Amino acid sequence: MALVYPVVTLREDIGHPGSRLELVGAKPEKEDLRHYSLEERVDSTTPPTFLLHAIDDPAVKVENSLVFFNALREQGVPVEMHLFERGKHGFGIRDAQGLPLAIWPEMMMNWVATKV
Repeated sequence: MALVYPVVTLREDIGHPGSRLELVGAKPEKEDLRHYSLEERVDSTTPPTFLLHAIDDPAVKVENSLVFFNALREQGVPVEMHLFERGKHGFGIRDAQGLPLAIWPEMMMNWVATKV
């Protein structure tokens, strides 16, 4: 599984407010928050994961990738994560030339090649 600037959690402190509202509404139940927070659902059957995020992402906080990385590690799931200082949100669909993260597609494909 490859995740690029993913919305992983619905935690109030680091979750994406718009995603949270759309998925569970304005007054969610605790169980709904847990159900849609992927870091709460990681187990030994979770597939190996490639995570990629820009630290300066203003839309989806980098902590989403960090909490997922930690949850994967706790369950012994193979994980590779790359964080880049600059790139904001959406670098996968717009020109990233001149930024160090411009190499991300090659990094991801190299990772995929080790998993198939």
